[in-house]
Amino acid sequence: MNPLAQSFARGAPRPVFHPNIQRKTLLRGVRSNQGALEVVASGQKVWKDRKSRKGSVVKKQVSIETRRQLEGARLEGRILLEETARSLPEIPVAILRHGKATYVERGNALIFPLNIHKIDRPDNALLGAPIIIKDGNEQCVGWGVFNPNSQYRIRVLQIVTEMGKERDAVLDVEKLLQRRIRAAVGLRAMLGLPSESINVYRLINSDGDRLSGLVVDVFDQVLVVSSTAAWLERYQELIIKVLKEETGYKNVLWRPAPAVLELEGMPNMEAKVFSEDDSLDFGDTLTVHENGVKFHVNLAGQKTGFYIDQRESREFIRKLSSGHRVLDLCCYSGGFAINAAAGGATEVKGVDSSADAIELARKNAVLNGVDEVCSFVEANIVNYMTTAAENGELWDVVILDPPKLAPTRSALPKAKGRYRKLNRAAVKLVKPGGLLMTCSCSGAMTMSGQFPDIVKESVTTLGRSPVLIRKASASPDHVINPSHLEGEYLTNLVVSIQ
Repeated sequence: MNPLAQSFARGAPRPVFHPNIQRKTLLRGVRSNQGALEVVASGQKVWKDRKSRKGSVVKKQVSIETRRQLEGARLEGRILLEETARSLPEIPVAILRHGKATYVERGNALIFPLNIHKIDRPDNALLGAPIIIKDGNEQCVGWGVFNPNSQYRIRVLQIVTEMGKERDAVLDVEKLLQRRIRAAVGLRAMLGLPSESINVYRLINSDGDRLSGLVVDVFDQVLVVSSTAAWLERYQELIIKVLKEETGYKNVLWRPAPAVLELEGMPNMEAKVFSEDDSLDFGDTLTVHENGVKFHVNLAGQKTGFYIDQRESREFIRKLSSGHRVLDLCCYSGGFAINAAAGGATEVKGVDSSADAIELARKNAVLNGVDEVCSFVEANIVNYMTTAAENGELWDVVILDPPKLAPTRSALPKAKGRYRKLNRAAVKLVKPGGLLMTCSCSGAMTMSGQFPDIVKESVTTLGRSPVLIRKASASPDHVINPSHLEGEYLTNLVVSIQ
C-alpha cells in the first residue's frame, strides 16, 4: 500500500484539489461551517464561499450578544454586592492579583494565598468570616468565606454573575445555604433519588453543589455530614437547621474529617449527633437498599459509612456475574461481593484487612440470603494474592478496589509503583478471557490520566493482552463543578484479559 493510501486507512483527510493549490497537495483539514466548505492548506485559509462567510458573521453576532448579557449580569451583581456591603462596613475585602479573578469568574471556588494581593480590614478577616472578593482593578468579583490558616485561603460562595438571580443570598450565609441545598435536593430528584429501589445516595457533593467542603450522604432517613472545611464548623448549627428544613429529615450525624480540619486550623473536632427523638447514635448500624440489594451500614465506618460512589459499578458486576467465580479484593462491607452473588455467581470470595469490615460483610451476605455462596477472609490482600497465585487459583472475575494510595500529587510517584504491584498480582488470578475490575479513588491519579496505562502495563508485562470494556467514574449523584475537575477522583476500569 502506498503512503497516501495508508494515510487514508488511518482516517486522514483525502486530498482536495483547487486551482490555487499545487496538484495532489494533501490538505491538513476540511471544516464545515453552516453547511459550507472551508479548505485549509498548510494551516492557511484558501477558500470560503459566501454562505460560509455569512455563517461566521452570525456566529460573531451571537458571541457579541452573549458577551453583552454576561457583562450586564456582572454589572448588576457588582451593584448589588456594593450596595449590600455598605450596610456591613466592617466586612473585610480581598483584592486579588491582576489576572487571578478570571478563575473565580469561571466558577473555581478555591483561592490560594499567592492569588491575593492584599486584604482590607484584615483584623476582621477571621476564620470562617464572610469576605468580599475584588479583582486587581478593585472591581467586585464575588464573596466567600475566609480562613487565615488554610491553603484554601478563600472558598467562594457566590460570584457577581449569579447575584441577579440570587439577590437575597448576597452576603447572607443562611439564604445562600437554603438556595444551594434546595437546588441539590431538586437535582437529586431529577436523578430519581430517592426511589423505591434506592434510599442511599449523595445529596451534596462539595464544590459540585457549590458548597465547598460540604459532603452530605443520605442513609434512608438519616443525613450524614462530612465536614472538611473550617467554615462549616463555624456555621454548623445553621447548616443542620437548613438541611432539616429542606429535606424533611430529622436525624443528622456530623462527622468532621480530623486530619483535614487540623490543616484548616480546627483540630480535635468531634462527631456530633443531632436527633430530635434521640433515636440516633454515633456508631449505629442502619439497613439501606440499593437496586434490590440490602446492606447494613455502620455510621462510624469508612467514609460516611458506605461507598456510595460505586453504586452503578456494583450493578454492572451483578449483571455479568451469573455462573462465574468472583474474587472481591478490599471488599469492605461486601458491596461488590454481595451484588455478584445476587447476580448468580457460583462462588464469591471477599478479602479485607479489617476484621470489622469482614464481620459486616458476612452479616450482609446473610441479610441477602447469599451466605452459602459468599465467604469472607480477613487478610492483607498482597499476601492473599501471592499465596493464591502460588496455589494456581484462578477466578472468572476479579475486583480490585484499594484505598486511596495518592492523597496528594507529591505522593503520586510512589503510588504508581503500588498500583502496578497490586494490578500485576490481581492479573495473575484472572482466568484467560476473564475480567478484571480495577479502581483508583485517588484524585491525583485520576487527574494525571495515567491509571489506564498503568493497568495496561500491568497486564502486558505478564505476557497477556488487555481489552478495555468499560471506563467509569462515580455515580451521577456525585456531581462535578466543571471548573473544579479535581472532584472527578474515581476511576473504575473493567478489562478483559486474554
